[in-house]
Amino acid sequence: MPKFSIKIFSEIFDNQPIAQYQVPVVRKNITYQNLDYTLVKVIKLINGVDWVKKLAKNNSIDNVIFTNALHHLRLSGIVSFIDIFRFSNVYQFSMSHVDRDRFKLTNTNFSAFEVGEMKKLSYDELTNIFKILGNGQNTVKDTMREYHGYIHDLNVDVRQIVAFGVLCGVLQRKHRYYFVDREWILDDEYAISDQYDHQKLQNLQWKFQ
Repeated sequence: MPKFSIKIFSEIFDNQPIAQYQVPVVRKNITYQNLDYTLVKVIKLINGVDWVKKLAKNNSIDNVIFTNALHHLRLSGIVSFIDIFRFSNVYQFSMSHVDRDRFKLTNTNFSAFEVGEMKKLSYDELTNIFKILGNGQNTVKDTMREYHGYIHDLNVDVRQIVAFGVLCGVLQRKHRYYFVDREWILDDEYAISDQYDHQKLQNLQWKFQ
């Protein structure tokens, strides 16, 4: 039996397709009393990491209905979509296409990127990790192998950092393809997404060694 049911929405006018591999991200603060309760339930499922198909499957929601709800949220400007995060992605750091208002607004609260209860992430530290991850040459996996000590000390969730960087224009994905020794399974890549704690962060870095 489904965890909850969501109603079938009336005709929508968002003609831009939503791919099942895209990751929905909530772009602004929500005043829940102004939204349909069904949409509120959908918003609360969005974590900025899981993709459309996985969100629907994990919460026992019909995929078509769930996608229709996301169309409504995109039309209202609440939700945007980004490419699925892979440790094999390559990103380029750039300030030329930055949504500066969005960047300034969000960097006042870095708690969403932090793992555990360590020191707060500063503006300079956030900018520096963008530059490291967005070197334009190495995959995220290779970069984390090279800077694993620095990233561990900052105590951040790299996937959330990348999602934020893509949304505000600081990071741009470069479509480069590499020959790899083995294929990474998506669920393995996201194995640390259930809980943010030090041990899981250490397990992630152990995978890169």
